[in-house]
Amino acid sequence: SEGTALTNFISPDRIILSGGTVTIRNLLQKLYMSAFSIPENRFIQTSPTEAEIIKLAANTMLSCRVAILNEFVRISSSYD
Repeated sequence: SEGTALTNFISPDRIILSGGTVTIRNLLQKLYMSAFSIPENRFIQTSPTEAEIIKLAANTMLSCRVAILNEFVRISSSYD
């Protein structure tokens, strides 16, 4: 939805932490949790490969949603 970028940044549905050591990832998680009051269950710690797959899947789903909505607009505007 439009106009929600700041809200989405402050309260994301998930935060993927990848790379570095477990100690560094845990420190980053604690920083995010204290700075933005993000619950612990929204964090996912993965390998760099898994993080890339998560990013690709999320971007694919977003592009599919946009494409479908654009198609609905195209079809509905043909009835005008």
